[in-house]
Amino acid sequence: MVIQKGAMITVSAIVALALTASVGFGAGCKRASPDHTILACTALVEDPQSELIRRAKALVVRASAYAEVAKNDLAVADVSRAIQSQPDFADAYYQRALILTGSGRLREALADFDRAIELDVSVTNYRYERANSHLAIGNLDQAIMDYSAVITRNNRPGLAYMNRGIAKATKGLLQEAIEDLNEAVRLEPESPAVYFNRGILHAAAARFQSAIADFDQTLVLAPTHVEATLYRGDAFWRIGARVAAIRDIGVALSLAPGNAQVQAAASFMGLSPGHQ
Repeated sequence: MVIQKGAMITVSAIVALALTASVGFGAGCKRASPDHTILACTALVEDPQSELIRRAKALVVRASAYAEVAKNDLAVADVSRAIQSQPDFADAYYQRALILTGSGRLREALADFDRAIELDVSVTNYRYERANSHLAIGNLDQAIMDYSAVITRNNRPGLAYMNRGIAKATKGLLQEAIEDLNEAVRLEPESPAVYFNRGILHAAAARFQSAIADFDQTLVLAPTHVEATLYRGDAFWRIGARVAAIRDIGVALSLAPGNAQVQAAASFMGLSPGHQ
């Protein structure tokens, strides 16, 4: 059985549009339900007595609510208005970058991340999310550089180590990548993603027993993790543990019968949907 190793490596990112409490302010214009936020912030945006900076902040908060209900065009328009009013408002560029990222417009998002960092180099989240965009596009050296800066500042270093490891693995630096994932596991021992990604790297290095141990821990933390079940089955198959491999692929098939990789593995083993 052959499964493409590395295909399911995932980047862990900050939840998009998670505004800090300092952005919410007065008159009910703060993160709540999208409808409430839009209504409250609109009142502030349209109040001619409000200071320009308060209106700009209200536009950014309202944009986050629009994005939450998939009205990305309105969200981008609001943040763009905020930037037009306050061209040095770093968080507005950051929020627009997150909205653009969520719309798949990664290269446009990079320009906004760049501007946010230029305006306020102290905010580590800006650099972390820019690194994620660089990684998604394939700008591996830039991603590694940004993740390294985040690690140096000791802000969420576990996720930065994991994502830097993914970038290094994509560059073919497998041992360095595994070392980064070891640090990620040490710093984020309750995260299924760090074990899963390290398991992928161990499997790519033909360290199948280590890969199985990492997939085991992934499944302790996330029992219905389809990819961990699938790749553990593949690792079992490669060490000759056919019964365990068939069991895992059968479980993966029951969890995700429409998954193309699961279907391919099941077909190889002669399994069909409903197999127990």
